[in-house]
Amino acid sequence: GRTIKLEIEDRPDVGGELEWIIYTPENWVWNNDKLLTTEEISDVLKRIDLAFWTLDRKIKEII
Repeated sequence: GRTIKLEIEDRPDVGGELEWIIYTPENWVWNNDKLLTTEEISDVLKRIDLAFWTLDRKIKEII
């Protein structure tokens, strides 16, 4: 399989609900091997967004 490591932080919003901050890598690579194209990065971010939406989690920002 392919792996990309991201850092994720959760913080409560003003209402106490958790919102998530996702820190993306400076260099997007699969398993420290192949650089991702802009299209692949966009696809990964869309999948992350969909996964959080499916789990009813709120993303505050992606950095």
